[in-house]
Amino acid sequence: ELARGMPDELIFFKRNLEARLMVYELAKEVKVQDLWRIFSVFGGLESLSIQEGDDRYAFVNFFSTASANHAFSELGTESGERNAGAPSLYGKQLKLRRRYTRRDREVGTRCDWLSASEAVALANRLFGFNGWLSSVRELQPLVTVQVASHGGEPGQGLEYREARDEARAGTLEACSHVALADGFVRSHYFAIVRVEVPRFGLHVTGRAYGLCCTRHLAGAPIEAIGTAKKAAVNLARAAALRRVGVVLLEGEVRWGHALPQEEEIETSIVWEAPSPMPDKSELPNRCQGDDGGGGD
Repeated sequence: ELARGMPDELIFFKRNLEARLMVYELAKEVKVQDLWRIFSVFGGLESLSIQEGDDRYAFVNFFSTASANHAFSELGTESGERNAGAPSLYGKQLKLRRRYTRRDREVGTRCDWLSASEAVALANRLFGFNGWLSSVRELQPLVTVQVASHGGEPGQGLEYREARDEARAGTLEACSHVALADGFVRSHYFAIVRVEVPRFGLHVTGRAYGLCCTRHLAGAPIEAIGTAKKAAVNLARAAALRRVGVVLLEGEVRWGHALPQEEEIETSIVWEAPSPMPDKSELPNRCQGDDGGGGD
């Protein structure tokens, strides 16, 4: 019955920091499935977890603020006292309040996107495993130039620059990795991934960098190259999904649309070296002269 009054939802591939509720003073018998059954009727749930302890409580994270507000109005009270209309589980009536963690306050209204794996999991839930597809449109190594560190020893620092246009023109050869004097291998890749949702005629592209540094042992160059490629592709796929907005009506996906593409491009770093991880601000974060990653 509650689902019939559920408002339309616009879901993005990010965490909604204003759509989190806390259910506290739970009976010890309460399971995640029990709470999921109660709260899922109000809208799509990003996650639901129970925290064990002397005072058991749960975090309920919705995708939309409207869904969280609807659930809170039906089951909670602003004073934190029990709502007479809230159901009981194992003899204890549910007690709700809005929950903002210290991290929430630090993040504020900043967009908190889902990770690559979380984005794929949400796409599977919304569109079905066979309802969407992704393809790699471009996967190129970046030219990596070895430079001296402050101490004058070679191989301790790297200078990154994009040279895909030069590589295409044959004037410069892009290398897949570089072996350093400190016994490590660094590999840096750029990827463009296209995501399609045939049901809605939707197609978007995402762009990302992948950087890996691992010790130079037997087979290490291959491992570093493979890891950098995978990091770039996974993050580019997530970047494409971030451009997708999904409309839910009474809990069912009814429509999807593409959002504008961000100019900033993220880097996924897998760093296994003891030396400090490079500052992302010093790495390439824009795609210069790219003709394959525009909004489509």
